[in-house]
Amino acid sequence: MSTQFREQVLERFVLGAHIQFERQSFNSAEKRQDEPLVDVTTKTLRDWISDSRGHLAGRTGNDDWRHVTMHDLRRTWATDTFYSLAFEGVPIAEELTMGWGGWKMNAKGRETFRENYLGPEPDHIAARAMEKIGVE
Repeated sequence: MSTQFREQVLERFVLGAHIQFERQSFNSAEKRQDEPLVDVTTKTLRDWISDSRGHLAGRTGNDDWRHVTMHDLRRTWATDTFYSLAFEGVPIAEELTMGWGGWKMNAKGRETFRENYLGPEPDHIAARAMEKIGVE
């Protein structure tokens, strides 16, 4: 299953269902770098993902959802965040996304981010770009 298919739904579903996450109102500036943004155990996160996988598979009838991992979620978040910032013209979109996502600000960190986490632009960004330039 292509991760591009997953990138549209996962963040909103998993984080929305379990954390009531609102990206617009979330303020990480008040946290120290060594403090977790979401203060739960890795096991709890895995349980949330497992519950969500089962729910999505049941709701869609597609068992491919049962194979979603934490990596898929991190990749989805990184891809959506980077392209959303870049589309809005933020000149340091990559640096912000890497910093927020915990990638090191060096050549190796940038390589890891680009090769393993930055996927193709999400459909909603491509649609907005096409709309902006008048392509229908």
